[in-house]
Amino acid sequence: MTKHYIRVDENNNIIKVFSDEFEQPENSDILLRDNATRQFYFEFTGGERLYNPSLKDNNNCYLYAYDGKKVLKKQESEIKSSIEYKESKFKELRAKRNGFLNRCDVVYCNADRWENYTEEEKETIRNYKQKLRDLPEQNENPDLIEFPELVV
Repeated sequence: MTKHYIRVDENNNIIKVFSDEFEQPENSDILLRDNATRQFYFEFTGGERLYNPSLKDNNNCYLYAYDGKKVLKKQESEIKSSIEYKESKFKELRAKRNGFLNRCDVVYCNADRWENYTEEEKETIRNYKQKLRDLPEQNENPDLIEFPELVV
């Protein structure tokens, strides 16, 4: 019969699942099931089975953990507090921020327009761009970051 294994990271996130039909386990891998079918599955309390589980969500966050006895589904709050979630969201925020900076450069900071602004308007644009650059450091929770608005 087939044996099912899991591999966990230092935070007990399940980072890999496999059967011994396709791969030999490493010393640190955990035997989950020693008399299994070929198809890998997690079995949860109440008998629910999840076949061929995706281990990460769209934000590259791990969805399952191992508590030393059983596989656990992570709660939404656990996922949102994870490092992977924050890194993914900050990457999205930086891309959006860079888009605003590029648009500002093209629309407001080009040579044809810049000389027509008053010093006050130029300072407003400079401050707006600085606020955009400072965004990633504004808050450690990416869901709470708000983008500034430019009014010239």
